Amino acid sequence: MANVIAKFFGRFLVLNYKCDLDIEAISQILLKWYDFNARRLPWRKKSKNSPYHIWISEIMLQQTTVKAVIPRYKSFIRRWPNIKKLSLASIDEILHEWQGLGYYSRAHNIYKTAIIINSNYKGRFPKNTDSLKNLPGIGDYTAGAVASIAFSKPILPVDVNIERVLARINGVFKNEKNFKSKINNIAKLFYEPKRPGDLTQAFMDFGSIICKSNNPVCEICPLSKFCYSFKKKVVHLIPGQKNLLKKEKKYCVIFFIMNSKNEILFRKRKNAQILK
Repeated sequence: MANVIAKFFGRFLVLNYKCDLDIEAISQILLKWYDFNARRLPWRKKSKNSPYHIWISEIMLQQTTVKAVIPRYKSFIRRWPNIKKLSLASIDEILHEWQGLGYYSRAHNIYKTAIIINSNYKGRFPKNTDSLKNLPGIGDYTAGAVASIAFSKPILPVDVNIERVLARINGVFKNEKNFKSKINNIAKLFYEPKRPGDLTQAFMDFGSIICKSNNPVCEICPLSKFCYSFKKKVVHLIPGQKNLLKKEKKYCVIFFIMNSKNEILFRKRKNAQILK
């Protein structure tokens, strides 16, 4: 419903937050900024509309920096240039290629998803977000990113960069009640039928280059006139940190079994939740 409102009922949408948003103006400013300032990334350069390349890059980028991902992504794609070839790989081959990226559950999910897509979808990614989210390791954001960038679905997925930009423009603090749902509702207003994928990537790059977590470049920000945080001089406070309950510390003991040659015994864990 929010998308329909954004598309058909005027340029100015009044939100129940601290300011009014000119959705169309913000979208066009970001797209123009993106046309001149887009980061040159291998998953954009290789095949702009390939769901496979976008999927691999987005999974790798989960909890990993762009700088660390680029060389691993290039190596991965050289080895498995498409989903069919990846589906024929073994989990051990994928895990070996994944070295250096950490969070190995992502590699296990890639392995499972490749087999499912090749078997159940004839090697083609499903185009709707609900089907994408049914695949292992794909949540709301990754499904939205693939749908908008690869399939031109008018969706603005919310990653940490997009969340920060929307929070600052609207003056939404992370410790507010229902912070996530507020940000998601704002994102749904950005209905861009012509260049949805570019708008998604424009938000990502803008959050990474201009509206940074630390030391944002507000003096050259083209969105400053719309930004509640800039007007109220609270950019450094938004989105801020969520109030978290202090967790109890847990301790463990680790044993290493070595022989006289300084070789270490390894045993692969099966059916484990962590450190498989």
